[in-house]
Amino acid sequence: MSIIINLFGESLRYWVCNIPNEQFYEFEKIKKRHNLEWEMMLFDFDFLSHFGYSHWSELSKESDKNVFLLNYSNRLEIKKQNKILLKIPSIDLLNQTNLFKLYNTNTSELDFPNIPGFKTLLLLQHEIGHFSKHQINTNTFDINLLQFEIVNSPNKIIKGIESLLLYKNEKLKIISEDVLVKSMTVYCLDSLTLKKI
Repeated sequence: MSIIINLFGESLRYWVCNIPNEQFYEFEKIKKRHNLEWEMMLFDFDFLSHFGYSHWSELSKESDKNVFLLNYSNRLEIKKQNKILLKIPSIDLLNQTNLFKLYNTNTSELDFPNIPGFKTLLLLQHEIGHFSKHQINTNTFDINLLQFEIVNSPNKIIKGIESLLLYKNEKLKIISEDVLVKSMTVYCLDSLTLKKI
């Protein structure tokens, strides 16, 4: 028997980019000269191609990360074949209004270290849709064995479930996702806080 877990709603895809100071100042000069927004530059293929990049993901040393936001409109569905076993508003995973924890969660802080000689930027892509679909093959599904990894960033700009779900301490693979991009934003790490630039 297989159990399907679907996550629907808003999410963030992000890249942590450490840009050499000289290159950042060059970007900044172009921004001021042409009166552009950072999003218009760093998410633009033509702009990036002038600096030898084919995609903004190349500004980051690591691959993109995905976070499913914790709010009242996002939801999780747990299904057995076509029957919905449980619908969970994602905000319930914070266990804020309950006397005891309803769900198995671990919380960690995202760390964006300052590197001397580099400007640390966070490129955020706000998405909406079917964040992820996971499958568990089991005859005895137990919600208490399902574990959610919740992450927070400075200023709570990112707060949600990482694309990592665990069942019986084993990582669940993402079978599929289907999202649309709503917007893009650029943040700068300044003295351990994130601010929009």
